[in-house]
Amino acid sequence: MKTLQKNILTARTMINEIIVTQNELKDELEAIKRSSSCEHCSKKEAAFQARSNMTIVGQTTDDQIDSILENRKQKGLHPVKHGQLKAFATQEDLRKVRKHFSDRHLHLAVKIPKSENNKAGDRACILCSDSKVKRKTTWMCATCHVPLCNKILLNEEEGSKTHHDLWHMANDLLAQHAICHEQLIKSRGKKRERPDDDDNDVEVQHEIDVKHEIERGEDED
Repeated sequence: MKTLQKNILTARTMINEIIVTQNELKDELEAIKRSSSCEHCSKKEAAFQARSNMTIVGQTTDDQIDSILENRKQKGLHPVKHGQLKAFATQEDLRKVRKHFSDRHLHLAVKIPKSENNKAGDRACILCSDSKVKRKTTWMCATCHVPLCNKILLNEEEGSKTHHDLWHMANDLLAQHAICHEQLIKSRGKKRERPDDDDNDVEVQHEIDVKHEIERGEDED
């Protein structure tokens, strides 16, 4: 009984320390907001905000996430190759990986590696694309290893969160996918209304390219 009480006390102490650390991070974030709007400060602000939104206090540790990823790699289950959206939405270990943010697991947006089979180094964004309507991106999450748009859609307001952000913040991933997919469809309609816009973003250009490919396929049928 004494051992159990000691373990409970230790656990409570650790949780309190985590809460204190998060409060300190929030205070630093507020100080950053007041001090400057430079690019470096903006990146720090985004990192602290991501930490606040993604990490669930007391739920996972870096060692637990390392163990999950290592076990999945040994079984050939990471990176997830098929059914990525469903896997991350329904499998508890992947949900923990997706929601855990720390200095060791930063979930950084990195470029998709080019290969012999993917010379362009791009893939369809997992959060807004389906089998027919796709938006390709050259970015992916370094931790989750899934392709995610790193630029907002045409019909979204400046300052809106990217699909990379929403992927890690969403509690209901399937519902978030439905919302992002609907926004993608609306964005394509917006692009057709503004054909003279000068937009060199690869993600927007791929929206147009894929749309043309679909239309050509329908004509051939």
